[in-house]
Amino acid sequence: RVRVRMWCDRMRWICFALLFSVAVADSDPSWRVEFEVDNLDGKPGEKGTFIIEVHPDWGPLGAHRFRNLIESDYYKGVPFHRYVPTMFVQFGISPDPKLNELWQPRIFQDDPVIRSNRKTFVSFAAPENHHRNTQVIINFRHNTLFDRHGFAPFGLLISGVNTVNRIFRIGEDIDQNKLIEKGSEYLKEFPQTTYITSTRILPDDEVV
Repeated sequence: RVRVRMWCDRMRWICFALLFSVAVADSDPSWRVEFEVDNLDGKPGEKGTFIIEVHPDWGPLGAHRFRNLIESDYYKGVPFHRYVPTMFVQFGISPDPKLNELWQPRIFQDDPVIRSNRKTFVSFAAPENHHRNTQVIINFRHNTLFDRHGFAPFGLLISGVNTVNRIFRIGEDIDQNKLIEKGSEYLKEFPQTTYITSTRILPDDEVV
């Protein structure tokens, strides 16, 4: 009975997301966001930009959350806290513990995976299904494993590949729980970490 109920709940959310996707596809076109970053190659003052193009019809719930985070300036100061060579780079934990306290509980349901996690595609990450909140990955290769774990791409990198390639390869040294709880104090132990300095949604007519 429990399994049946869980399956029903899952199907309900899939149906909701699919219907939402159809509505979004008709009313909400793609949009772009520019990220400015510092500490490239682990060197202060080494700056660059990259641009993510968001497609709400790929992952409407993810795109909606991403827009909320961008518009609230959440990602300012956020480090790239996890770097797995040839696989992905991950960001999304604020250096401000108060912001983490506010946003970490705001989980949302997974979108159906209608685009695979191909190279340069962007998805929300989470340790388990239906627990995504603020953390995002940029894929370095075609990571089909993520498809099976509900990582639904909602956008892709369209500019700044060279910048992303220069993000400091911190590996998995940063403890995510400590970063959530201690923020910038804990990051002092990792001075080479590349971080985001600003984000902005680009006008439709701005050429990139």
